[in-house]
Amino acid sequence: MKKLIFAVLFIFLALNFKSNVWNACSFFEGFQYDSESLVVGRLLHSQKHGLLDEAGLLGWVHSVPTNPNKYVYQYEACFYDYPFDSYEAYYSQSGGQAYLYGLICRITGLKGNAALQTLWWLVSILLLWYSYCLSIGCKDAGVGRPLFLSLLQLAFHNGLLPLVEICSGY
Repeated sequence: MKKLIFAVLFIFLALNFKSNVWNACSFFEGFQYDSESLVVGRLLHSQKHGLLDEAGLLGWVHSVPTNPNKYVYQYEACFYDYPFDSYEAYYSQSGGQAYLYGLICRITGLKGNAALQTLWWLVSILLLWYSYCLSIGCKDAGVGRPLFLSLLQLAFHNGLLPLVEICSGY
């Protein structure tokens, strides 16, 4: 019975982490859209020019003619296979996660919307699994249950209160 409850809770939270299915977190729509577009741009560039082109740096692809919103264009180019002719590297961050995601796409053959959806699911499930393992690891210290409950609360609220609760417990 515990395994069934865990499985249902795991699926329920993974859906909410990935897609905010129950609109529990109002600020999440568009949150870090600009930063995530750097990774999407890198994935697009890696598909066309290889994983280590432009030193593997994050960045944005640009269309012809140039789209006025480079953040939105990354997603449009990915979803609709739009062409691009240039790449603007972002030098303030190395892009290790984009390299890993590009490698996953290269190995699996995923492209476009299928690649993004798979990567979003992967990150959501790994975040949830990490949260669960963190709560198990903290169990010996006596903070496992409160930490796990705070992480559950984080999945259903705006995120500020649970973060304060987690940080104030240490």
